[in-house]
Amino acid sequence: MHSNMLNIAEQKRKDGKFSTQSAFRLLDGIGDNLPGITIDSFAGRLLVQSEGDTLPPALVQELQSRGAPTYWKKLSIDQKQPPAHLCGPKVDEPFLIEENGLMFEIDFAAGYSQGIFIDQRDNRRRVIERTRPRHRVLNTFAYTCGFSVAAASAGATSTSLDLSQTYLDWGRRNLEHNGIDPQSQYFVRGDTLEWLDAFARKGRTFHGIILDPPTFSRVNSNKSRRGKSKAKSSTTWRVERDLPLLVEKAALVVEPGGWILCSSNCRKMSPAEFSANLTTGCRAAGRKAKVVHTKMPLDFTAPAYLHNAWLEFE
Repeated sequence: MHSNMLNIAEQKRKDGKFSTQSAFRLLDGIGDNLPGITIDSFAGRLLVQSEGDTLPPALVQELQSRGAPTYWKKLSIDQKQPPAHLCGPKVDEPFLIEENGLMFEIDFAAGYSQGIFIDQRDNRRRVIERTRPRHRVLNTFAYTCGFSVAAASAGATSTSLDLSQTYLDWGRRNLEHNGIDPQSQYFVRGDTLEWLDAFARKGRTFHGIILDPPTFSRVNSNKSRRGKSKAKSSTTWRVERDLPLLVEKAALVVEPGGWILCSSNCRKMSPAEFSANLTTGCRAAGRKAKVVHTKMPLDFTAPAYLHNAWLEFE
């Protein structure tokens, strides 16, 4: 590889709209002629991610010459540890990054994920643009509640739904970092499919809903995927199988004229299959919606892996 690979990648990104963001993809694998390796910049702190167990010596040398705090994460289904320090000063405390005028907390020591998925940056901006004061926005699989912060910043009342109390508490801090009182928003710990059923029974509706589910997960549940009661057991979620059901349940609680953002990084699902799953879900709910597909941020130069679509309901 070239010894100035990072400089070349950085120059390509100078004129992009993301250049004003403090978190962006600095190098994107094959899109920057370095397959299997990505580098994200979080306010000048670098996170290297690799599919292999080694990094090219020339890349390590270039990273060392920059002197920036740099950490390395190996991409593996079995890897759940925080990224390891590679070079430069260590980052021992959480810090803030700015995105679309909002502040988000990042923590390199928190675990496998550092607090925000920057490939969703443009979608968070679109949530801001679509949201009006007093809208109700439901953020499912909320993680650290980035979409909730975006909606609340536009005057909405957000409901963040996630299985992890740790991440919901992180989301509360993200609201506080932006001068938003967490007490003005809602937080729900639980299973998304079960809570969508509960919202439907109670007649609770939302103008906007974010669906960004994991590709695969295993959860303990008292119900089958279809909502029927059963003895508590472990059930599996597979997005390529269960996305139509998720869209159906969400479509039952979205208001007329409202929207659903659907996103998935499942590589087993083709763009055509993704679209078909959305249509199947809407049809099962008896709802009509226009499907608007959107692209990934410009700093992601490798072939797109993220499926994004907005369902605009009549």
